Amino acid sequence: MDENIKLEKKHSGELPFSDFIECYKHQVYQICFYMIGKRNEAEEIAQTAFIEVYMNVRDYNFDKVSSKLFRITVDLVLDWLREKTTSDYTEIEMAESTESIQKEILQLAVYDRLAIVLKHMVGFSVGEISDIMQIPISNVRRKIHCSREVLCKQLNYNV
Repeated sequence: MDENIKLEKKHSGELPFSDFIECYKHQVYQICFYMIGKRNEAEEIAQTAFIEVYMNVRDYNFDKVSSKLFRITVDLVLDWLREKTTSDYTEIEMAESTESIQKEILQLAVYDRLAIVLKHMVGFSVGEISDIMQIPISNVRRKIHCSREVLCKQLNYNV
């Protein structure tokens, strides 16, 4: 079912908000987890993002509710990162095969990390990332390109 129809039905009381959560919970959690690196905090931030959307759904344009959800998620993650020091989130709960990549991703600057996470971990297009980060597409491309180069160099991959 189309997101707009779902939210219109939610707004009118015909469809539970749980269907909206089901559609986006994995992407929201991935943004949180790959930006922070801690499972519990990622789950908490993801829940907070959905609660904020739920509490304000009547104020949103139905065409942009998912973008608003991702923007809220990003804002919550950035707030969390501002409050924490880098030593607070060095513990990684990743599988062994991705542990070194995750560690290197966590070393990237916050907005570079966000662009990489949204592109490669969550699977958003450059246009969607531009909307979420509220920066021009050319800046998104540059952040992704530069971040890839840094990661390849840090991981000793041939570029």
